[in-house]
Parts: sequence; structure tokens; C-alpha cells
Amino acid sequence: MRWLGMLAWVVSGSALAQEGSPALANTWAEAKPTFKLPKDVKDAQWTTGDGFSDNVYRSKTGTLLIRTGIDSKSVGYSPGYYSNTTVEWNLKTNQAETVDVANWSGGSYGHGKLLPAFKDRPTPSPRHTYDGLAYVESEDALYMMCGANWKTCLGEGVDPEAKEELKKDNASTWKFSFVEKRWTRIDGSIRQFWDEYKSSPYESHLRYWPEGGKLLFLNDSGRLYAEFDLKTQKWEKAELKGKCPMTLYEARSTWDSKRALWVFRLGPKLCTFDPKAKEFKELSNAYELSGDKKDPRGGMKGITYISKHDVYLINGPTAEDTWVYDPIKSAWSQVKAGGPKLVNGYLQYDAQTDLVVLSYQLTAFTFHYQP
Repeated sequence: MRWLGMLAWVVSGSALAQEGSPALANTWAEAKPTFKLPKDVKDAQWTTGDGFSDNVYRSKTGTLLIRTGIDSKSVGYSPGYYSNTTVEWNLKTNQAETVDVANWSGGSYGHGKLLPAFKDRPTPSPRHTYDGLAYVESEDALYMMCGANWKTCLGEGVDPEAKEELKKDNASTWKFSFVEKRWTRIDGSIRQFWDEYKSSPYESHLRYWPEGGKLLFLNDSGRLYAEFDLKTQKWEKAELKGKCPMTLYEARSTWDSKRALWVFRLGPKLCTFDPKAKEFKELSNAYELSGDKKDPRGGMKGITYISKHDVYLINGPTAEDTWVYDPIKSAWSQVKAGGPKLVNGYLQYDAQTDLVVLSYQLTAFTFHYQP
């Protein structure tokens, strides 16, 4: 009987581990979610060539929205190395369900066409999203704008209607409602200000500002700033006070909910942006690079705000390269972390499970930070 009791305890402990909770504090653990393809597409296959699409935390449900790709000859999905799919990872069950697949044929390899389902259910085109995704909890909605999608309508056999829809796409802001389970195209995008700034859709940044009731946009240089009013559904350009102290090209970001600050990170460099004051502030470097141009720590992107402990956490290529920043003390400390080699992916924090989650396509890790 004692043996059966021990067995039950081991099985129960294994189940908890499978639900994404690492056994030890300050230890990275590979999560290995079960990624589920659409049931109604028999020949669906994952395609994971896109290395430039972010993830987003859906705070209303405590789940992670991950961008990836699905290919299907029978339906016509063919994103190439763009992402055309959103999957939702439930951290408690470790299951990841397909939420949405773009109703487009063609992607980075061109030959774009609209699938028959597009007529009744328009969707954004396949793309690199970069940091251009934002979740609004009060609406339970995901917003998307910009990114790299121009190759979709290159090459022979492009559907003329697809070319027209791609033009509309680029002049729009997209909203996915989890209540309605569909995308809505909103007229207007940041592109209406590009003639003045000669900006680019690449490596742009989008974030929800709860106190202001707006979406915030910054381009890859941090020079073009605009706000989207969620009530009026309109974009307005705003003037910045001072220059961004670092490049935002290839940077990623998090939201400091205590101070209402947008926090950016690329390698050892970080800065904050205050939407009220329209000002940037440079933070001290997290670490010093070796001087070798191939030092992988120079291009790491992961950053998240841990509200429970009021720190910013960043990851590196190994568990030992985990650092936290204390905004009150303005000081960095290296976490004595353990675990496997990590990926240069994107970090989020789930307050419900008190877990930091790192994902890159279908690869995922979890981390329980303990000061």
C-alpha cells in the first residue's frame, strides 16, 4: 500500500511538471507543449522558418499566443518563411491549440492568392510580425499592424485580387476578437505618416497602454511615434521629447505595469519609454560583451516584467545568462540559474502560475524566478 501511495505521488508530480511548472526555483525547464494542428485539415504540417514573429500574453486567460506557420496543399496554405498562424498555449494543461490560420495562399515565396474562405472571413496576410502585436484585455482582442509581407504578391500567377487586398492590408490595422473568433480590418495605419518620416514596416513595435486607452507605436529607430485611440479607432502622430538612446531594430519589449513604462531590450542595452511624458530613459547595461562580434549575447531579445517581484528579467543563450533589473535600485543582478541551453526567443510572465515563459516557434521553456 505504501508503494502504491508513493507511485501516486510520483504520477501526480509528473503531471504537474507536464503542466509547465518547473520543479526547482531559478531553473529553466523545457516545456514541450503539445501543439495541435487544425482537425479539419488532414494534410496540415507545421512550417517553422519564421524567426521574426513575436509572442503575446493573453492576460484574460493566462495563455500565450505564439506565431508560427502551417502548410497544406489541400487547402492552399503556403506561408514559406512567413508566419500565417496563431496558436494558444495553455500553461496549465501544456496544450497549444490553433486559433487562426490566414486565408491566404502564398507567403515569402510569392504566388499570392486569396483562399475561398477569405470572402466571408478576411484575415491579415502572412508576414513577419516582429514586435508588432498587442493584446487588449478589456476587449479580449489581439491587434496587428505592419511587418514584412511584401513578397506574398511576387512571382507568376499572382491573383490580381490578392494584390489589391495586400494594398488594403498595408493601409490597415487588424483586430482579432476572441469573442467573435475572427479578424476585423480597420482603415488606417501608421503608413499614413511615412512620407514625412521615410520609415519602414520592418522591426516596428506595438503595445497597449491601459491607462491611456491607446495602442502605442514606435518604428525601428524610435523616431516615429504614434497613438491609436481605441474609442475612435484612429491613429494620430505624436511628438517625442528627445531621441531614443538605442536602436530598436531587432529589439523586443515588455510593459512595466507598475510605472506604465514601455521597456525595450537588445542584447545588454535597455531603455524605457514613458507615454505620458513622451520621453525615453536609458538604463545601465545588463552585462559587458566579450568584444567578439560573434558573441550571441549581443543579439538576445527576451525581456519581461515580473510584477510579483517588480523586476525586469532577461535571458541569454544559457541559463547562466539570466539577469534581473531592479527599477527601484536601478541595479542589475545575475541570477544563479540552472537548466539547458536556451533560444533567442520572446519572454512573457504569467502571474497566475508565477512563471516566466520563453518561446520561439514550437520550442518553449518555463522559469520560476525566486530572489
